Amino acid sequence: MDLALDHVIVAVPDLSAASEALERHGLRAVPGGRHLTLGTENVLVPLGGAYVEVVTVADPGIAAGNPFGRAVLAARDGTPRFTGWVVRTDRIEDAAATWQTDVAPLARRTPSGSEVRWRMAGLDRASDPVRPMVIEWEDLAAAPPSLPADHPAGRVTLTRVEIGDPSRTLGTWLPHIDHVIVGASGQPGVQRIVLRVDDRELRLAADAFTLP
Repeated sequence: MDLALDHVIVAVPDLSAASEALERHGLRAVPGGRHLTLGTENVLVPLGGAYVEVVTVADPGIAAGNPFGRAVLAARDGTPRFTGWVVRTDRIEDAAATWQTDVAPLARRTPSGSEVRWRMAGLDRASDPVRPMVIEWEDLAAAPPSLPADHPAGRVTLTRVEIGDPSRTLGTWLPHIDHVIVGASGQPGVQRIVLRVDDRELRLAADAFTLP
């Protein structure tokens, strides 16, 4: 089964503040929209074939009723945090069967009023920062990974995403995925995102998504 890195999820208490913090690094966050069934909303940082999803709580009552929303609620204490990562496939039923999880249809209403649709496996384990969720877009050409990665700082490309797996749970079943580096030290889950911005390297830890 072919898998590709689709996006990294960062939960923040305030989308406007996170967008302003990213602008200081020369990065542009574009409006995403609301996940009505999850109680969350987002902005997106395109990376050319992948992206960063910066997400916050839109409806606390709905968010408290699902694992994804509860993971985002944890950032309301004012501290941004990486809550997960997502890999892309065009055979999501096979992935769900292999990893013993269900497939859920989801959609997001964009600020322009259009709708983006996808299916996702692993939402029931969204509280696990190490194990990735799996996504299949209805129309990849119109989905966030296909957004142009043009930013105020110049052309941005993804170098790698560093993921901590101190319990070594991924090595037994996760195939190689380009741009994903799994290590056995440090905190579990996404630790940092490393980008190439023109001729320089930019390393983003969770605190890069908040104003000083």
